[in-house]
Amino acid sequence: MLLILRLLSRTPKPVRDIALTMIAYLASLPLGRRMLLAWETTELRKTLARTTTPGPDGRAIGYLFRNQEPGRSAKDIYRDVFAPERYDTGYQSQMGQDMFLNRWFFENKGPGFFVDVGAFDGILGSNTSYFERRLQWTGVAFEPNPSAFEVLKRTRSCRLIEGCAYSEDGEVPFLALSEGELKAGKTPPANLLSMVLDPRHGGTMLSGIPDHMDQVQRTEWARDAMDLKQTLSTVPCHRIDTVLRGMGVEIVDYLSVDVEGAEVEVLRGIDFGAVQVNVIGVEHSERFSEVYDLLTSNGFEYRGLLFFDEVFVHQHPRYTWDCVPPSIN
Repeated sequence: MLLILRLLSRTPKPVRDIALTMIAYLASLPLGRRMLLAWETTELRKTLARTTTPGPDGRAIGYLFRNQEPGRSAKDIYRDVFAPERYDTGYQSQMGQDMFLNRWFFENKGPGFFVDVGAFDGILGSNTSYFERRLQWTGVAFEPNPSAFEVLKRTRSCRLIEGCAYSEDGEVPFLALSEGELKAGKTPPANLLSMVLDPRHGGTMLSGIPDHMDQVQRTEWARDAMDLKQTLSTVPCHRIDTVLRGMGVEIVDYLSVDVEGAEVEVLRGIDFGAVQVNVIGVEHSERFSEVYDLLTSNGFEYRGLLFFDEVFVHQHPRYTWDCVPPSIN
């Protein structure tokens, strides 16, 4: 599949557009959907079986589901991820990260506090929208892509920062990909293939800091195959603990990091001795061993890979709702 897409990226745009449209159309037909369900479920089953050992290499999705949901089949997990009902209940993440983490750790409790690094438009693919909209959590969202930030201002009510989270306060170069005017809440993906073919589920989310982007080939493919606009600019950057200190926040229940390669720099911007972070979801990257070492040396336990996001949980979690004093009637 990836080979076909790479070949398409080298074809003239009119031919490429027709080919992508045909593939997407075939995948939307009942027979195409059934074939994709069978193939993608089989691949998930194989992946679950061979990734049962945790460690600094990461990617331990089998280890995660074996411990968090023992006995669940690959077919059941896949259906959980792509069932329309997931979106109807307010979950917006690409692969059900918000749904699974809520089921395992948060249990619809509140009030809570989140930090969303790489928030995009605040809705499509969001790991934190559910917690703000359905559970009335508060939080802070970072988004340096100007076109995405304009939409973010209309979709979210938490503290918004137009800039990057980083290891130090200042400025950094930023490479933004965009498709023009973004519209939050577009049709969610029905399967993994639609995430690859549709820039609404991937291409425009590949912006990042050039010095740290570990998906250069993927970014170039997205730009060329999906005809995205590329812009290089300088944007403000902030340490997360600087922002939290200014807000008077000492507990973060959920930290979501999706920054295309700069994950280590983001995490270095947190003094874990001063801020209690309970659950972290950080997108897997080529530098995962650095992420693993940094977090496990700061009191976190590695739980495994939740599709795109590596999950870490504090060894002694202390959630916001456990620290709220009881109301006096």
